[in-house]
Amino acid sequence: HRELSEMSTMTSANIDEFDEAVHAKVKETEARIDFLTARFTGEHVKRLENGECTIEASLAYLAMITAMERLSTYLYTISRLGRYELQGKPSPAAEGRTMKIILEFLKIQLTFS
Repeated sequence: HRELSEMSTMTSANIDEFDEAVHAKVKETEARIDFLTARFTGEHVKRLENGECTIEASLAYLAMITAMERLSTYLYTISRLGRYELQGKPSPAAEGRTMKIILEFLKIQLTFS
């Protein structure tokens, strides 16, 4: 949760004034969250196989982990697009997807809250 909060702060700062060093930190954090997601999922599967948790708890836990990973991906994407579309410049790769990405991020964030 702490890492997502820091990522959100860095991404927000990068929208108005893009900073490559901040973007690199956002990218690094997103990669770390991807790694942790894979690790936590693997550890959870072992607990499930050993009968240490219920299927209902498993579904909730995996949904939470997946939501956090998706949030980190959206924050990274928003940071990356900060150098282009969010500053009113055409992005060579985004093809106008910025608003869709932001709306998806907000939808997930509200679900996660």
